[in-house]
Amino acid sequence: MKQFKIVLIALFIVFSAIEIYAAFTNRVSLKFVSTPTLMPLLAIFYLSSVSKRNWFIVAALIFSLLGDVLNQWQSIENIFMIETGAFLVALVCYIIALSQPISHFKKVPVAYYALLIVYIAYGIFIYSVLNPFLGDMRLPAIIYLTIVLLMSFSALTRIGQYRGYSFWLPFIGTLAFVASDTFLAVNAFKYNGQLKYGDFLTTIFYIPAQVLIVLGLMPKNEATA
Repeated sequence: MKQFKIVLIALFIVFSAIEIYAAFTNRVSLKFVSTPTLMPLLAIFYLSSVSKRNWFIVAALIFSLLGDVLNQWQSIENIFMIETGAFLVALVCYIIALSQPISHFKKVPVAYYALLIVYIAYGIFIYSVLNPFLGDMRLPAIIYLTIVLLMSFSALTRIGQYRGYSFWLPFIGTLAFVASDTFLAVNAFKYNGQLKYGDFLTTIFYIPAQVLIVLGLMPKNEATA
């Protein structure tokens, strides 16, 4: 099993490098090879590493894969909405996984809830930047922005129950997810997909985001306070 995991890690690193290189050089054909492999490899690694599996994590990776694949077919009409829906479901699955057990909310220091102001302020700022370019996508944008920020805040609430890797890995991962989605949205709406290195910036945050969240939620990495 150990050798199997080493192979999985090696393959993930190789395909991640291909994905990042393809995004940096705008070689779309390469992404058709690398993109469909990353989330399945991460899911297999997770499933082979834990005995008590959280199926919300697996579901998040499956819907992330669907969103990743659909992202490669932007020329198809209405594909962006389906892609957004897939990622939205993935985020909800992560929120549920990060919120388990519900009892950990009782241990959150009250002062930490004040940090909601930071999340709200960031959401308002990003929406104000994108608003002139959203058109009919205003409501979906508000919903998606709310959910991705809620996911990050869900990771922050683990501070009362978890410590070490089990807190920091998912929390940093969710922040990276927010950064990735921010670059994705700015590139898609404000720059109509023409932002220089827009895809690269999205990818360079997206891959570590998924890895950090999954690793931090693996039972053997969970240390309770």
